Amino acid sequence: MRIAVHNPVYMLQDQKKNFCGYNYEFIIRYASVLFVTDVRRIRLYQDKLKELGRSDIELVTRVSVLNQKADVLVSFSGVPNRLLYRPPKGFKGIKIYHVMDYVFEAGKAAKALKKSQVDYLMGYCDHSKYCRFFQAYYPGYEGKILSVPFGYGKRFQNNVPFEKRRNKAIALGSVNPVNDGKGNELKEYRQFYATEEFTHKLRRAVVMHRQEWKDCIDDLLPTFPQTKNPDYDPVEKLNAYTMYINDAGLMNFPPARTYEGIACGCVMVAERLPIWEDLGFQEGINCILFQKGDYQDMADQISYYRAHEQELQSIQKESLKLAKRYRHEDVAKRLYADINARMQQAYPR
Repeated sequence: MRIAVHNPVYMLQDQKKNFCGYNYEFIIRYASVLFVTDVRRIRLYQDKLKELGRSDIELVTRVSVLNQKADVLVSFSGVPNRLLYRPPKGFKGIKIYHVMDYVFEAGKAAKALKKSQVDYLMGYCDHSKYCRFFQAYYPGYEGKILSVPFGYGKRFQNNVPFEKRRNKAIALGSVNPVNDGKGNELKEYRQFYATEEFTHKLRRAVVMHRQEWKDCIDDLLPTFPQTKNPDYDPVEKLNAYTMYINDAGLMNFPPARTYEGIACGCVMVAERLPIWEDLGFQEGINCILFQKGDYQDMADQISYYRAHEQELQSIQKESLKLAKRYRHEDVAKRLYADINARMQQAYPR
């Protein structure tokens, strides 16, 4: 199976800031071709491949040559409607494109995927099962989603012993309003969730109940109109606490914090949703779950485990075992296996 990767500009960037570092690992381990439509970056790609010891990866700029060199074309860009990242309709092999944050310019992105006859999509989970917005704007991909979790980079490690951590939950992340004023990029998203105020309702609830829950929850969440708080190191903070609050948001997919948190030895506290089961989370075994929308249940669960430290430590040990599945190199390995399985279905021997 010969794999080409379409315009992977992320491989030229600082990998410490690459939330989806599995895409970098995927190229190093499995790519044989780069399909480069932005010819200004050819020299940069050549230098980077030499640095990585992968000068054998061939750079291709024309679809006619791509058809001779690759069986599968993969893209991790998430912007199929943009000219440089548009899937080439003339490619005769299997096209697999990541939808990334698919709420941006959703109508245009979905149209580009359909027009270019993209065979499979990659997503943070199976969005066709779990996200109403995706179901509405990207029909026809049921059973054709390759679930690719964010995973975590090497800097996310369990550095602080359980007994030296604050026995509370920490809440981190952005708190964005649905109507954030970003022009037409999120027009469909705003219209679809017109009755909702915030993308991450759980994070917003923590902000609004800070005083009420201060005995069991700390947070570094921004207070509106601020939407981000960049003034902390997530590795340090996740290592400082026994638990962290995780919010799947309106799109109902596991955020990057899902994997970073457990890798740092912090126990996940989240709403009871099917997406966690798909990832191997088990309530009371390697995570803490509470009834969706019932924030008093969340506070009660956290208080219970604060008072039962041995049970919580047992959950931490099991979540650390689970975390090993989500190193970037392991995510890349499973993605390759999934692509290979789809290839065998399309072209059985």
